[in-house]
Amino acid sequence: SDAASLARLESWLADWVARNPAYRGYNWKCGQEAAIRVMHLAMAAEIMGLSSTPTPAMQALVRLHLARIRPTVGYALAQDNNHGVCEAAALFIGGVWLDDAEGRDWARLGRRLLEERAARLIDPEGGFSMYSVAYHREFLDAYCMAEIWRRKRGLGSFSSPLRERAAAA
Repeated sequence: SDAASLARLESWLADWVARNPAYRGYNWKCGQEAAIRVMHLAMAAEIMGLSSTPTPAMQALVRLHLARIRPTVGYALAQDNNHGVCEAAALFIGGVWLDDAEGRDWARLGRRLLEERAARLIDPEGGFSMYSVAYHREFLDAYCMAEIWRRKRGLGSFSSPLRERAAAA
């Protein structure tokens, strides 16, 4: 049932939070890992029909993760790889999801960085800065999740250059 699924998700989230104190330990060292958690939690909520009414626990967890990602996003961008793409996507998705002043700031930054990363890292023929099928798939997943989130919320389209580069990829 939906109630059982929600209870199970809430239990898993509470267990993860209890076992992984914010900003301590292996699961908090990498901004990209934090970003992937945000994207997957958002997609799970979307699948379960909870994305428009996230629980307070979900919102708190997303906020913790975005607060982890934001201060080090420059490091991710400097790598010129999928780290910056994933972190930008998480800032966009999570920021839109939180829908408050801080969230809107994160969402604007995420959108801007997604646009910039597409222009910088995807060549016009669709090749990615990293010559790896796995990393190519990972950056495409991040862009697809951001696009799903954007469409479901009726937000303005990403730029033509981003859409063209992502389509080529």
